Amino acid sequence: LDKAVKMLQDLGALDNRGLTDLGHRLSGLPVVPMHGRLLLDSMEFGCLEHMLSIVALLSTENVWHHTLTSERKADKERRKRVSTNFRRLAHPDGDHLTLLKAYHRWNEVSDKVGFCKEHGINHHALVRATKIREQLQGLLVRLLGDVDMAAHTQAAVGKDEQWVSIKQCLAKAFFLNAAKLMPPTRKYRTEYGRQEVHVHPTSVLVERQSLPQWVVYNDFFQTGVGKKLYIKTVTAVEGEWLPPF
Repeated sequence: LDKAVKMLQDLGALDNRGLTDLGHRLSGLPVVPMHGRLLLDSMEFGCLEHMLSIVALLSTENVWHHTLTSERKADKERRKRVSTNFRRLAHPDGDHLTLLKAYHRWNEVSDKVGFCKEHGINHHALVRATKIREQLQGLLVRLLGDVDMAAHTQAAVGKDEQWVSIKQCLAKAFFLNAAKLMPPTRKYRTEYGRQEVHVHPTSVLVERQSLPQWVVYNDFFQTGVGKKLYIKTVTAVEGEWLPPF
């Protein structure tokens, strides 16, 4: 409980008098506080439409059918094809951006089930994410008034400036989930708690020869032989974008 209270205080949602204005707004959104902060901050960075999609996807379990597990019994050529398609879809700067690219492409194609099969994606998870997104959009309108989604979204997915805006928003909202690389190793040290962690093998970042100096992450957990600490759903950011705490 004490840890949760401190997290809310550091996030700016709670002070010695109780909930702050930010805290009251966050309490009106049925997502974890950092995800709510992403939505509220996204208007400042001009990426509201895209962040609605990202938060909806983060609120959905099992978006990916990773080829090493679900495709094990399939033929070798199919595994290779799905893996190649996924790598083409992936954004080199991280998993949040890859999720958004996948969702955007899925919305564009007519054969959504086929697209998912060929890219190792759980079609049902994206359907659930769409429903969550619609719910969140409706709640934002009720919470903040008649929000003009287009006015708070400056560029389409795929534009370099939009990727930067999304990463800047992630850095501001997820600053409590920031981690810094510990060269010459490929391990990171979390800023909050100062723990040594590994990027989870399912992250697109593990394919990079040179890891980014700073990242933010969605999940932190311990698993496997030796009980390694992992961060999952990880995206590269610039250290200068992270607010102090």
